[in-house]
Amino acid sequence: MKPAVVKKMDRAQNERKRPTFDLTAVAGAAVPVEVLRAHAGSASYLKAIRQDYLVQGVFGFTPLDSKFDGQEFITSVNFGTETFEVIVDTGSSDTWLVETGFQCVDQYSNAAIPENYCTFGPTYNITETFQPIFFENFNITYGDGEYLTGTFGLEQVALAGITVNSQQIAIVNSAAWNGDGISSGLLGLAFPPLTSAYLGTNPNVDNESNQIEYFPIFTNMYERGNVPPLFSLAIERGNFGGYLALGGLPPVIFNPVFATSPIQVLRMQHVVGSSTAGDYTFYTITIGGLVYNGSQSANVSHGKWPSPLRAPTKPRQFQVIVDSGTTLNYLPTGIANAINALFNPPGIFDEDLGAYSVACNAAVPSIGIVIGGQTFPINPVDMILPAGDGTCITGVDDGGQGPYILGDVFMKNVVVVYDIGASQMRFAAREY
Repeated sequence: MKPAVVKKMDRAQNERKRPTFDLTAVAGAAVPVEVLRAHAGSASYLKAIRQDYLVQGVFGFTPLDSKFDGQEFITSVNFGTETFEVIVDTGSSDTWLVETGFQCVDQYSNAAIPENYCTFGPTYNITETFQPIFFENFNITYGDGEYLTGTFGLEQVALAGITVNSQQIAIVNSAAWNGDGISSGLLGLAFPPLTSAYLGTNPNVDNESNQIEYFPIFTNMYERGNVPPLFSLAIERGNFGGYLALGGLPPVIFNPVFATSPIQVLRMQHVVGSSTAGDYTFYTITIGGLVYNGSQSANVSHGKWPSPLRAPTKPRQFQVIVDSGTTLNYLPTGIANAINALFNPPGIFDEDLGAYSVACNAAVPSIGIVIGGQTFPINPVDMILPAGDGTCITGVDDGGQGPYILGDVFMKNVVVVYDIGASQMRFAAREY
């Protein structure tokens, strides 16, 4: 999900080609797990699996379902003895479920409203397998303004056939949420510093001084030796949403040449998740720029970024978060304006939508993202999205002063490898 300082459109408003074999038929059963062997080491591991070598550790993958016309992606996760559908989000770290009997609240007035207004799927009933964590509360606000509070506990959690015992999860008892009617929570896959646990039981007094970190589910998986320290995503178009693979690569067709970019510390003032202590928070990289008609003259001001920046160092470079929980690409204002002006007819920024409105049959400009010296084109079909009322928006939005984000509009065109062990992200072009 987007950082809390960035406005995002309503998920209900805006917010994939199926492989030759289909795993959706087993979504309700045990997800296939392949056991692979070889020596450890994240970079060599990735090279090995690209070449079909046997490697050490467990590799599991789970299918994704696409919701809201490919603008949200969910998967099945086992919590204790129950299975729930949850949103897959590489832009946050907490894994949570909504509790039976929770209070739905209005996002703007904070007033209590009927439970069905939050539009969750099935709710979670605390059972004997759940171990409560006392004197600790859950408190998070997402970039679109949705917010949640609740409690924490330890539960056995299984994802892609890989089980984590005594995993800390949040149980939501109060929610300002605009759901999809299917998912019951969220799977956060980012780093520990982004977790939203606070000492005490009163969320009204939470602040940085009482915030505490814990290990999210994937961190526990690799720290306990369950999987190698990488996961990957292949987001599809259409009703089938693709795959999340833990410890390996998803079973899809892609160009075997990977571009690599180091994971960086997000360094921006007044941004939740920005670090001055050198800690990883979001999956942040520096891109080499964008390629579009007129991009040769594009420069990005780094005046808001404190020193030392580490990167970027050139005018066309800037940091981006690679986030499966965000639909659109959020880019610097000048670049967003320039790209949207290239649509025919042009995209026009709509303050009410918080996005660029465009004719649904508009001609789409060519655009590419430069990563690791390699340019990744975005398919034109991903660049116009339904706004939910018969109108359309473009796939590029104004990110203001940042942080900037590459969301699902970009991710549908690549296989993304989050190689935590090597502190790198890797990208391979999809072949449609």
